[in-house]
This record gives sequence, structure tokens and C-alpha cells, in this order.
Amino acid sequence: MSSRLTATVLIIAVFAACFLSVPMADVSDADTGVDVAEIRVHTFTDSLEFKTGNGDTVTLVISNNSTADGSQIQVQTSISPSTKMHADVSDYAKSLDPGKSQTVTVDVSADSTAVSGDRTLTITVTVTKILGGEVTEGAMEIPVKVNSNYSSEGYYNKIMGIFPSPFTEPIIAAALTLLVWVGIAIV
Repeated sequence: MSSRLTATVLIIAVFAACFLSVPMADVSDADTGVDVAEIRVHTFTDSLEFKTGNGDTVTLVISNNSTADGSQIQVQTSISPSTKMHADVSDYAKSLDPGKSQTVTVDVSADSTAVSGDRTLTITVTVTKILGGEVTEGAMEIPVKVNSNYSSEGYYNKIMGIFPSPFTEPIIAAALTLLVWVGIAIV
């Protein structure tokens, strides 16, 4: 009977250890935000990744932590480098009363011909106090990775990847390709 009790206790201990060792996500690690005056802007999106021709959305929660003063809010976005990339801010209330909050979405997309690579989405929030007119600005940056099926990911104009740097220039790669085709034609 003693061995059954010992085995039962060990099995329960193993199951408990399995369930207790599951790492719990800490919400504060994923909370990206910025405080602008008494306005808190935060998102739970810490990065974006999508294929060209598609996009993703960042949801911002803007909260006015003031107890007495309303604020005018302006949200602007930029992407660097911005070639064939778009970031559009949804409609939102331009003024925010004390103790209130609102949700703003930022849609980020890449054209189908965009180049793969890493970019940075910068969200700038400008707050103007209604009483007094004090203007404060803050920004948050979110990394964006764009993947393309049509990109060679840094292997453009490399001749089978075996030649060193001077031979990776487009004019040299074209000349070597021409020479190879002339050689094939002669043979």
C-alpha cells in the first residue's frame, strides 16, 4: 500500500510540475506605449510581419488620464524607408475629454512590388491642451518586416554566389552573362 501511495504522490507531483512550469505571458512586455502630457498611447503590437501585397493593423488605445483638462489629439504615421509602403490612420475623435479613451487603428500595407526588408513604422502623437494651448509631442516606433516572393534577399546580380565583390556589380554580371552565352553559341 505504501508503494501505491508513493507512486500516486509522484504522479501528481509530475503533473503539477508540468502545469506549473508553463511560462505565463507577461502583458507588460508586449505593451508598447508612450506618454504625451497626460495622454497615454499604447498598443500590444510590438512588431509587424507580412508579405508584399498584404498588410497588418496596429490598434492604438489613447487614454486621457487628466481629471480636469480635455485635449486635442493628432495621430500621424510614417514608414522608413517608405518606398511602396502605406500607413493609414482610421477616423478618430480629434478631441478627448478627461478620463475618456478611444481606439485608433493604423493600417500598414505594402504594394505587391515592394522590396523585402526591415522598416520602421513611426507613430507620432501631438497633444494640445484645450485650456492653455500647451503642445506636447511623443512618438513610438514599431519594427515592420516585409517579405516578398519575388525578392532574391540580397543575392541580386550574384553569379551563383561564388564570385567576390567586384563581380557582383550589375555591369560585370551582365558582361559575364553575355560572355557565357557567346561561349555557348560558339560551342
